[in-house]
Amino acid sequence: LTLGRRQIVTDGDAGFNEYNVSLGLGYDINDMISVSASMAYTDAIDDDVLITDTTFYSGAGVAFAF
Repeated sequence: LTLGRRQIVTDGDAGFNEYNVSLGLGYDINDMISVSASMAYTDAIDDDVLITDTTFYSGAGVAFAF
């Protein structure tokens, strides 16, 4: 079974299979506009249950209030 870029082995044990560590920052430019960014790391606790090739990922955002 493949979900997105992760391959899940369906005959493995249930329980905690992965962990994530993330950092997010946000900044208000003015009363109407704000920007944000995040970076995260994920890894499998049990490689027999969750096989993943994505370990770092990031994102950015812009918000407008009106």
